[in-house]
Amino acid sequence: MNVWYDMVVTKSDIGRRVLLIGFDGMQALDLVGPHEVFAAANALARSPSYRVGIAATRTSIRTESGLTMEARSLAGVRGPLDTMLIAGGLGAVPSRVRRGATKTPAAASDLELLRHVSRLARSARRIGSVCTGAFVLAAAGLLDGRKATTHWSAAELLAKRFPNVHVDPAPIYLHDDGVWTSAGVTAGIDLALAMVADDLGSDLANEIARWLVLSGRRGGLQSQYNPRLASVGDDADVAVLVEWIGANLNANLSVATLAVRANLSERQLNRRFERALGVGPAAHVENARLDACRQMLERSKTDVASIARRCGFGSRESLHRAFVRRFGITPAAYRQSFGGVAGT
Repeated sequence: MNVWYDMVVTKSDIGRRVLLIGFDGMQALDLVGPHEVFAAANALARSPSYRVGIAATRTSIRTESGLTMEARSLAGVRGPLDTMLIAGGLGAVPSRVRRGATKTPAAASDLELLRHVSRLARSARRIGSVCTGAFVLAAAGLLDGRKATTHWSAAELLAKRFPNVHVDPAPIYLHDDGVWTSAGVTAGIDLALAMVADDLGSDLANEIARWLVLSGRRGGLQSQYNPRLASVGDDADVAVLVEWIGANLNANLSVATLAVRANLSERQLNRRFERALGVGPAAHVENARLDACRQMLERSKTDVASIARRCGFGSRESLHRAFVRRFGITPAAYRQSFGGVAGT
């Protein structure tokens, strides 16, 4: 993989300078995914638009899955940069919360890495992270006072460790005044596509999505939480109930009703949902209903009032309040932005 042929900017340089930062234990797709998006932009645009480089504190990076990548030493990278994007993965977070932890220090506590990230951020037009790369930005003080997201499984830890960061675990990606963060793994592709759309227009970003054989270009406000994919572990009773909820969204799904159906007390039901899914039954029901509404807004022309009734909100007003609370946007505005995208 090309690690950059020229790390010093001159007036003759063509294209926006994009630096992808990796580390031992990173998730390979967090870096490779955005790299391929920017490379595709160069291939499909009329002229090269990006100069993409990979850098790390070491010249060889061993990824979480065992792949090895070459990189340029961060010590030799000089600004200015257009975009600085940090990968994530298990290697970003403290060893005591990592599965299969190694002796490699977490990237978020690597003082050399943090020093270079802080230095280069000052010269970048925009900075960002994929997945748990947000821990690196936060440790460098670059997320203080800002909204940020990360992989859903790490959002609670990010908020706990960095209370000055306004963590939102829901979005695929979001940006706050030049600082972009995304959910995990494939969400880095969505983040890079959004950056290309911001730079060069949505038409090119959509063309790249088709070129990469994606099912559609996802908007940042789409939720990374998908009730249909929620893992319930070994709790067969909860699994059956989750399946039934998904098929009966317009039924009475109060906690009391669900408890009777599961032959459990409400307290038992709450405890088992929390243990299996990390959320209570009421929160899961709302998540499932909002996810169904979101998909109908994207993929159909059904009016909002009918969508609300079908998904169990009862009225357009109830859906409106829940949708704004969760996504920060009205259903109508969401459809205007993302309608037709997922089904393209």
